[in-house]
Amino acid sequence: QFAGRYGWLFYGDILATAVNSRGEVADLGDAPGVTRYDGIRSRGMPSFILNVANIGVRAAFLDDFIFTVSVNLTPRSGGHFALGDTFDLDLAQLEWMPTADQRISIFAGKMESLIGVEYRSRRSPQRFNITPSLIGRYTMGTPLGVKARAKFFKGDFLTIAVAFTNGSSTTEMFHFYDEIDSNAGKTFTGRLSLKPFGLFEVTPLGLSLVA
Repeated sequence: QFAGRYGWLFYGDILATAVNSRGEVADLGDAPGVTRYDGIRSRGMPSFILNVANIGVRAAFLDDFIFTVSVNLTPRSGGHFALGDTFDLDLAQLEWMPTADQRISIFAGKMESLIGVEYRSRRSPQRFNITPSLIGRYTMGTPLGVKARAKFFKGDFLTIAVAFTNGSSTTEMFHFYDEIDSNAGKTFTGRLSLKPFGLFEVTPLGLSLVA
């Protein structure tokens, strides 16, 4: 029923067979007339792969400010006399804690997403060898903008966070990512989470509006 309507048709999730926490697959196959990054491209063969070399800097000053930078270096195969190695700036954020108890934080820069909880342990040195979940594969990006987070009650029972960012919080390789915004609107993301007894976390409300 699709004959003559489209130049090509793909069934399924092209990133479903991720082999590392970056969401990369072993081989994307032949490109269907579009430009895309196929970093590993092992042709289905077993291969040694250095997933990523992460360089992180975390500096605190004046007791109220924390500056964080995270850069990923990815060694990959080149082709046609060009190098295949790449790097990406994963985080570059400034956190300000204006209150004495430091339970309110205001962030600016390239920062963590508000979606889910998996983003907290997605990078080195926590558990960078684990492949992401289905939702994490697309929503664990680091958007550019501003964010505010406040924690309330004993054991951080209630956490409220809001963010205004360029584009969405998806990963950079996904279609909806737009780090340098191409329109005048901004994306609003809100999150409310509960941590009863300090044992587990429940997120009864998560909202993202893209303008």
